[in-house]
Amino acid sequence: GNYMPVILFQCALMSMAARTLYLIIYDMCKKHNIALFGFLLYSFSIVLSGMSVITYSDQVALIFPLLVLRLFQLLDNKKQTMLKVIGIIVCSYIALIIKPPTVIPLIAILLYAAVHSINKINKNIIKYIACVAICIAILITGHGMVKDRFIAYSGLDIKKGGGMSPWHFVMMGLNKDTQGLYSEEDVNFSLEAISNNKNGSAQKAVAISRANELIDSGEFLRHLERKILNSLGDGSFFWHQATSFTSGEFEDLNYHVTPFLKDIYLREGKIDKIAFQQSIWLTMLFISLFSIFLKKNKEQTVMILSLIGFVLFMLIFEAGPRTLMNFMSYYIILAMMVLSNLSDRIKRRFNKQQN
Repeated sequence: GNYMPVILFQCALMSMAARTLYLIIYDMCKKHNIALFGFLLYSFSIVLSGMSVITYSDQVALIFPLLVLRLFQLLDNKKQTMLKVIGIIVCSYIALIIKPPTVIPLIAILLYAAVHSINKINKNIIKYIACVAICIAILITGHGMVKDRFIAYSGLDIKKGGGMSPWHFVMMGLNKDTQGLYSEEDVNFSLEAISNNKNGSAQKAVAISRANELIDSGEFLRHLERKILNSLGDGSFFWHQATSFTSGEFEDLNYHVTPFLKDIYLREGKIDKIAFQQSIWLTMLFISLFSIFLKKNKEQTVMILSLIGFVLFMLIFEAGPRTLMNFMSYYIILAMMVLSNLSDRIKRRFNKQQN
C-alpha cells in the first residue's frame, strides 16, 4: 500500500550502506572473505531489527557515517581530492540536519587532520582549509533559502519554532526513572514549554535540578553507567522495547509472507531472534575492543575518535539504542580489522611451522 515506497526507500539506503561497508573493509585489509563476513553481519543486524523500515532520523541517516568514512579513505589515491573534501563536508552537513550525532565523524576527521597537519603547513594544506571554510560558510548561509524552497515545493505544513531545544534531550538524559531513555512525559513537558514560549529555559531548569539531585544522592556515576549500557547493550536498536509499533492486530495480507514476517518482527513471533541479534552485536562489540592494540591507520583512528564522541554524546544527551544503528558499522569494521590481523598472525605462525 502507501507504506511500500517507504520500505523500498529504506531498503535502498540499507543496501548502499552495506555495499559501502564492504568496500571500506576490503580496501583496509584486502581480504574478500573478511569484507564479505562484515557485510553479512551488518546486513543481518540491520534487517532483523524492525527499526530498519521505520523512517526515523536514525534510519534515514544510516548511510552518512559510512559515506564520510569512505570518502576520507579515498583521499589516499590523490585524485579529485578537492571534490572528495567537498563531498565529506556536504554529506556531514546533510547528516547534521537529519541526525545531529552523525556529524561526529566529520569532527573526528578535522581533529585527525589538525593533529597531523600542525607541523606540515604548506600551500596545499591552506588550500584545503580554505575549501572547508568556504563550503561550511556556503552551507550555513544557504541553509535557510534551500529549506524554504523545499518546503514551498513539497507543500509540507511546517510549524515554525516547534523544534525541541537541545536542553530537552539533556533533560531526558538525566531522567532517573527512565535511565536516560525516551520519556513521553518529558516530551509533553517540552511541548507545553514551547506553547508557553519557554522552550529551552524550562527544560534547562529541570535538567539542572535532576543533575543536582543525582549528584546529591551519589547516583550520578551510576546513572551514566546505566545510560552507556542502555545505549550499547541493545542489538535490536530499541525495536523490542518500542512496543507501540507492534501493538494491535495485523491482517495476513499474504498468507505465505505475512506470517513469516510476523515471526521475525513481532515480540510474540515463533523465531527467537533476540538471542541471535544480541549474540551478533555483543560479539562484534567485544572483538572491536581489541582494535586499540592494532597498528593504527587513518581510518581506524577516525573511527575510534568517532566512537568516543558517540559515547560522550550519549552521556550528555538522551540515551539512544536507536542511534547505535548509525555507529554500529564502525564497530563491525574495527572487529573485522581485528579478525584480519588475527588471520595474518595464524598464517605466519603456520608458515613458520611448515618451514
